[in-house]
Amino acid sequence: MNTDVLERAIYRQNITVPPEAIDENGHLNNVTYVQWMQDIAIAHANHTACTAETAKVGAT
Repeated sequence: MNTDVLERAIYRQNITVPPEAIDENGHLNNVTYVQWMQDIAIAHANHTACTAETAKVGAT
């Protein structure tokens, strides 16, 4: 498969880590990381029209 096609198929979202998300050990807070995963999953679903398609059939 063409690498250009693969690159277009990859969904990316950049996040800037704010200082308040870093714990006393210098690590990203786990709760913050999981929240970002959820936010990006929703953004990806919206980007691919998955959310609209599932709503059409009454799924959540």
